[in-house]
Amino acid sequence: MVNEVLPYEIWDIELSALPARSRLCHLEPAQMGTPFAESLTSYIIQLAARHGVFTRTLVTHELFPLFGKGYLSRGGRSNNVTTFWKDSSTLNGMSASANSWVGVLERLTLRDDLRFTTMLPWACVLSPKGLIRSFRAWCPFCYQEWKQDNRVVYDALLWSLEVVKVCPIHGVPLHLQCPHAECRRRSYMLAPRAVPGYCFHCGRWLGIRSAECPQGSAASLDVEEGRWQRWVIAEVGKLLAASPYLGVVPRRECFSEAVEMDLHEMAGGNVSATARKFRVDRKTIRDWKNGMQVPQFASLLQFCYLCELSPLTLFTDSIKISEISEAAIPAAVLLKNKKYYRSFDVERVRRVLEAELATGSYPPAPMGKVARKLGYDHSFLCKYFPDLCRAISARFEEYRAHQCEEKKQRIIREVRRAALKVHSEGLYPSQVRVRNLLTRPGTIRIPEALNAWRAVLKELGWEK
Repeated sequence: MVNEVLPYEIWDIELSALPARSRLCHLEPAQMGTPFAESLTSYIIQLAARHGVFTRTLVTHELFPLFGKGYLSRGGRSNNVTTFWKDSSTLNGMSASANSWVGVLERLTLRDDLRFTTMLPWACVLSPKGLIRSFRAWCPFCYQEWKQDNRVVYDALLWSLEVVKVCPIHGVPLHLQCPHAECRRRSYMLAPRAVPGYCFHCGRWLGIRSAECPQGSAASLDVEEGRWQRWVIAEVGKLLAASPYLGVVPRRECFSEAVEMDLHEMAGGNVSATARKFRVDRKTIRDWKNGMQVPQFASLLQFCYLCELSPLTLFTDSIKISEISEAAIPAAVLLKNKKYYRSFDVERVRRVLEAELATGSYPPAPMGKVARKLGYDHSFLCKYFPDLCRAISARFEEYRAHQCEEKKQRIIREVRRAALKVHSEGLYPSQVRVRNLLTRPGTIRIPEALNAWRAVLKELGWEK
């Protein structure tokens, strides 16, 4: 009997190539390709949170070593505010440092889109000066809504731009300092223990419900400035949303051509008239026209606003300048570095300082903390109330001196007890044996501790 041969399927037993594995989590930045794209500094904080470590740990152990600069790692191990944390806002801009950080993070996460969390796509056409604000800004209502909806809480790149003053969703001014009375401090873009949505100093939640917002807490904008901010937010949002989809690199010649067209068609070649129109000097107009100088972001937006031109259109489509009369220009656009002054209630501040001095609270608050509680700088209050400020400072210094003296006495008593203990065991109370029994062995080196140790030796007859 012939056995019937059954057919079997053929298996391919060759191992398939495994995709590359990233060193860090392949985390996608929030809201990429929208006006609310996440900033690079916020992405670093999110990456640290995803790995369950502090931002300082991620930066010093994973990122700094790849730059080949040993001094960065040494400075990053401290909780103190270092130069890196102070300058961390540049990571969201278009500097060489931002480009380097994007390269390192893309290598570790195997992503290729992190440059869109910065302003690097527009580096060819914008000046870095006045582009990124130095301190963190946020909308507390966005924080609260994202948390309630179980969405990712992050800091938008839009918020880090100096020209943006208002939240595009809620229409309220962005917050620049912690709202809690005990803190009132501003934060840098990155901090050693940064947590998304929380103050980097006091650790409190920064979100606010709309119903909890105190009446009048948000400064209202006048009509002209409100119109200007709405236009700025809309156009800047278009730039950020279009960054991942740019087919070509924006050309700096586009702006030069637009300036030349405006100069000849609208001003008849009169450089002085054009300079007065845009509130810049004549040399700046010539440099813009000749392509020798790229504009600052605020100047570019002002130019586009006055010419009824979208910045995105300027760098992507054909240029068409629309004439606009001088009378129609809002004052909010023309006034640069507009300052806002608040009233200074001298009598109220005086009463608060006098009450602080009369309370006799223990421990007394330093003058710097009292000034922050009032919302003013220490030096500003000293200018108006020198006697009260000196009295508050003197009370705190007296407290510190008393604490210092008590600490020294505790150390002396501890040194004496340790020396007597060693002596009771029949051993010579050497400095090494005594210091090993101290709570903080290093305190044996202070002069008062050494004098106490020598006095015990003489008392016990070990030394003459």
